Amino acid sequence: MKKSEIVLGGHYSDGKEGRGHSVRKVIDEGPQYKLYSAVTDTDCIRYRVIEGRGKGREGNMTRAAFAAWAKERVD
Repeated sequence: MKKSEIVLGGHYSDGKEGRGHSVRKVIDEGPQYKLYSAVTDTDCIRYRVIEGRGKGREGNMTRAAFAAWAKERVD
């Protein structure tokens, strides 16, 4: 996906089927979600795992990395 397609409140899937399937919801965005201070990309998001391994867990990543992971929007 393109990082411009990743929006706050959106649900995204990794496109896998079966046990490896995962859906994440973008719950916030901003530079405060950088993984560590040396990261130069400040276009970051916070997500929650809605389905699949790690359900309920939250994490941070750059919007570009999330876009690379996401294969489709599912909401």
